[in-house]
Amino acid sequence: MKRLKKTIEVARGHIAATELEEARQQLDKVAREIDQLYDVMEAEIEAREFVYRNKAQVEKRLNQVLQSNRYVNIEVDRVSQNYILSNNEFVRVQEFAEQLERTRSRSILQQGDGKPSSSLLSCERTLRTRS
Repeated sequence: MKRLKKTIEVARGHIAATELEEARQQLDKVAREIDQLYDVMEAEIEAREFVYRNKAQVEKRLNQVLQSNRYVNIEVDRVSQNYILSNNEFVRVQEFAEQLERTRSRSILQQGDGKPSSSLLSCERTLRTRS
């Protein structure tokens, strides 16, 4: 917005100096920047609507993943008691569980203010890529 105001001021200066071609170029530049700003705003509105539509489904999937991860954690712990695990499987499962809990906590905190949770959307993307 500051950049637009500055460009408009430059255009006004050109108009005052009767440099109409320069002023026209500056105003064309302003028009292009405003169009880009509207495109960004439209994309944000569409993204917001997508999050609202899919919020419940993402929360359901997140809870399913959390439950599955709890079972995996128990199973890895049981296996690690009888076998030596390589590649730190137990630690990796715990880290994933912590990441899921942080995502869940952020989504719960954001539910209180009525705004959609962007963390839910990122979790949904993660789940889709892993499926």
